[in-house]
Amino acid sequence: MICEKPRTTSSTGTPNLLRAVRKSLALLPLLAGPAAALEVTWADWMTAKGAEVTGSLSTPEGPVRITYSNSANSISFAQVQGGTDFWTNGPSGRDGRRSGTSPYTSVGPGGNANIPTGTDMIALNYKATHVLTFDPPISNIYFSFVSLNGNTISFDTPVRLLSATGQDIDGNGTDDRGFWGAGDPTVTSEDGRYVLTANGEAHGTLMIPGTFSSLSFTTSITENWHGFTIGVGRIAPPDDKPTVPTQELRRF
Repeated sequence: MICEKPRTTSSTGTPNLLRAVRKSLALLPLLAGPAAALEVTWADWMTAKGAEVTGSLSTPEGPVRITYSNSANSISFAQVQGGTDFWTNGPSGRDGRRSGTSPYTSVGPGGNANIPTGTDMIALNYKATHVLTFDPPISNIYFSFVSLNGNTISFDTPVRLLSATGQDIDGNGTDDRGFWGAGDPTVTSEDGRYVLTANGEAHGTLMIPGTFSSLSFTTSITENWHGFTIGVGRIAPPDDKPTVPTQELRRF
């Protein structure tokens, strides 16, 4: 028969030492600074025919084909071969690209370090349901928007507002105005939908956690115009694991 030696509970005993070590380890996440923002790979929109726009994303695993369509069968325009840089700071882009104060960048867990690449953008005009398809599926989508102008964008999956004109969401200072000005966007949850609303000319970036072969969103009013593009993080942060199932949606 093997007898176990009684454990000591004195201040010098092993159990107390282990508890002290565990407490110290538990404090490490609180003492550490915010996780570094991710370098985001932004969509390269390549062709536009009617209301259908196609493009690609370059990921470490290989290229991803993207297709956009909507139920109104109409868009205002798509910038696929250059054009005005609506991703710049300040009215009419007068302040250029300043990543540190851009309404499209943020710090901390899940933040994005870089402004959308180039001038690529899809500009919407009609109230509609919009569908993006991805082949193969992607995880953790970044959705940057320009000139929301009183519109409402509604998703059926959780979204997180990372940055926006005139706000300090990430605690890193107030973001600049966008190309068309500023607004006060917010995200609320209503009956299982996640709704981005704003007054004025809001510009900013959302992060949409999950793994998607398709993503759907709706716009609430007809207004010419409000634009967007999408991106994907090159490395998924450990605390932003996919939390929703793959979304299977039809194209229009």
